[in-house]
Amino acid sequence: MENLLSKSALVMFSSKMGSLLRAMPFIFISLICLPDLVSAQPQLNRADELAVEFNGKYGQIEVGGDYAGAEFHDSRPVPSRISFYYPVANSIDLSTDYWKRAESRPFIITAKVDGKVDTIGDHPCEYSWTPYAAHFHYTGSGFKAEIAYQFCSNIPFMVVKIRFTNTSAKTEKFRAATSLAMTLRTCQTYAWRDTASVSHSRNGGLYVADFRYRDTDSASVIVANVGDQSTLEPVPDTRNVVEGNPVARFSYSLNLRPSASFEIIQLVGSCRSSEVDGMVPKALRSWKKNAERNRDRILDYVYRSAVINVPDKNLEHTALWSKAMLATDRHYINGSIVPMPCPAEYNFFFTHDVLLTDLGAVFYDLPRVKHDLDFIRSITHGDSILPHAYYWRDDGFKTEFAAADNWNHLWFMIVCGTYLKHSNDTATLNLLYPILKKSAEMALSNLGPGGLAYSTRPDWWDIGNNYGARSYLTALMVRALREFSYVALVLRKDGQFASSCLATSDDLQSRLEDKLWNSKVGYLLNTIDTNRVDYHYYAGSLVAVDFGVLSRSKSDSLLQTAQRELLDPNLGLRNAMPDNFDTLSSLYRFVPGEAGGPYVYMNGAVWPHTNAWYILALIELNHVNEAYNALGKFLSIGGIERSPHGQPSFYEYRFSDPGSSGYGRIDKPNFLWAGGWYLNCLYHLVGVRENEWNISLTPRLPDGFENVSYNLTSGGKELAVSWKGKGRYFRRISVDGKNVHSAIVLGKGKKIDVERGAPDSPYLAHAACVVDGVHYNERSGRFDITVEGMNGEKGSVTVISTKPIHRALIGGDDAASRIDTTDDQGVYTSTLKFVFRNKTEKVQLSF
Repeated sequence: MENLLSKSALVMFSSKMGSLLRAMPFIFISLICLPDLVSAQPQLNRADELAVEFNGKYGQIEVGGDYAGAEFHDSRPVPSRISFYYPVANSIDLSTDYWKRAESRPFIITAKVDGKVDTIGDHPCEYSWTPYAAHFHYTGSGFKAEIAYQFCSNIPFMVVKIRFTNTSAKTEKFRAATSLAMTLRTCQTYAWRDTASVSHSRNGGLYVADFRYRDTDSASVIVANVGDQSTLEPVPDTRNVVEGNPVARFSYSLNLRPSASFEIIQLVGSCRSSEVDGMVPKALRSWKKNAERNRDRILDYVYRSAVINVPDKNLEHTALWSKAMLATDRHYINGSIVPMPCPAEYNFFFTHDVLLTDLGAVFYDLPRVKHDLDFIRSITHGDSILPHAYYWRDDGFKTEFAAADNWNHLWFMIVCGTYLKHSNDTATLNLLYPILKKSAEMALSNLGPGGLAYSTRPDWWDIGNNYGARSYLTALMVRALREFSYVALVLRKDGQFASSCLATSDDLQSRLEDKLWNSKVGYLLNTIDTNRVDYHYYAGSLVAVDFGVLSRSKSDSLLQTAQRELLDPNLGLRNAMPDNFDTLSSLYRFVPGEAGGPYVYMNGAVWPHTNAWYILALIELNHVNEAYNALGKFLSIGGIERSPHGQPSFYEYRFSDPGSSGYGRIDKPNFLWAGGWYLNCLYHLVGVRENEWNISLTPRLPDGFENVSYNLTSGGKELAVSWKGKGRYFRRISVDGKNVHSAIVLGKGKKIDVERGAPDSPYLAHAACVVDGVHYNERSGRFDITVEGMNGEKGSVTVISTKPIHRALIGGDDAASRIDTTDDQGVYTSTLKFVFRNKTEKVQLSF
């Protein structure tokens, strides 16, 4: 089925829609959705530690909670867009052009002091923010104002606090007013709904607009004053008055002494019209507790889960910020709370965004990944085809499904494999297996001429319609099929099919180099219309380096070419170059304007995952100091703020035209998968590695990282990992105080202590197969490794020792001739390659 809901299509507000299968009703319950089960203690000091300040006058932020979100532009203290997620994803947004959405001004605040009227929101402000709250500071004539936004758990409301302080030397008559344009935009179609049945009550302190349209799910928008009612100017109660373009207006007045303050507090939210009478009293009664609960839930997640200690405060803070984003960027949809890309933009469930984020979360938060995979399974239909997107449209919740050339199939296989390695959760994988196998089958059906992976879309994009061979998809498929085979091996399922997937993966790896490697430019390129070379450089080719699919020489060449052709020295790796896709709409069959202008969006902008792929490629090739610098410069909160047009935030993309005054401009600063990719990179930087068969540790850490610590999931639990020392080898690896002679993490014990230096004894450094056990007998010098695989599977093990191997057996047969050994000043690296003849093989080495 064609994927109609691309993010780029949303950008263009396209109404294109084909026939869609109807989503099955589903109510999803998980610990992630139950704040009452989480220890939630007030942590105001930690909120201050997490928060960042910005006075650059051009900032964009998005903040939100489970039920609402708000988007701000140009450092203005009033939102350009308010997104509701309950009952469905309606929005307040007055923009008519996506690229000019900063011009939307639905919320207005005015103050009149000493006869002068000041419109708060016309000018930029200093602000501090976290992913879940924002606090603006405004200075007016004779007063100052603080405008804060918070979000509630359990009730669908945003809290707006406006505190005025008299900064003059005399008592002043203060008059303040707020107005909120309540015209709704519907989910997905973004249609205008501008007529409502309006009611005032509570002496003018409550305003309710009922939008009785099917495509809004009969939503009501509510604005309730919950602050000091004595300052509110009364308005007669009215009920069910039909209004076009309804606006909630409130006025306040009082005499204010010098240095005295007064505060306006409003709740802005949405529910079904039939629920208003019950929802309003509950909100008036519990809003403060719910706002605190939302904050404390997020801070609990940030500070109590997998704290990473490294000798760099910027990287540590960015790790905390990333976890705050992962805890914040989730919303209500049809009875579930699930991850979504942003607090206010892209208010849909996208499988792709969740999978990429969970590649970072899996290192420390297994319940989250299980929750996400279970939700994907819940919206999958009987044919087991993987969902691509899930959202409300017109009259119900819709599910789009991934076509055969959709990258979601491949990422799904990779995430399932990595989740199983970290969790040993065979029960969940057994439930997911029908979808997993269907994804493998559909991906295999997508192989085209030359045995390569083909797509109508360039690289990782979700736009375009030009069928050709794709380096990104082919490299990704190499890894994905191996991850599928790993899952099938562990689950004891479909041995013959899994073996054929391994063989196809090996063939794809060879064909990728043979057919898509361009020696003239030193890069993996794509084709146009199956036979012409596409001479654009796409960032997606770097995944071939990240996953070790290319030879070392070609990996080095590809990285150098990417640095020459794609790397911006201040912002990071561009998505693609040259930036001329806006002139090639007919060739690639883009909707006009869809790719963006030069250096915008898909057309040469910098994205977080392209920077992550670059950093991971540096790490894979052991350029760890360069990777450390790149992570701090291109993908950390402090580094991004210090860059051109920077601000303390992440981004969906950055405008990368170095000749423009907007060079470095950020769009969508609270973008979910940016946090996931950052955590993925950070775990790799501190020595964690993962191939399709196992999790391991490597001594290749940046200079200065002698003492680091973190939590790492393995065997279904969190292990505390502590490092000391320096050097290119491990002196000792201990689990609960016992030397285990293995850098492969086998999920045993509670604490891993790692010391780098000259090896004390042999250890298993790497394995291209499943490892069941490692045992070293110091007295006899015998080193045993138990491995598992499929009949005919190629495997290998690499052992580090201070003595050469003088005898090697596999399955009882002599294997000494298959060992390749290098000598580094008395430290021996020995690799034994073999083919599985039995499901379980024993490798016996003697020193």
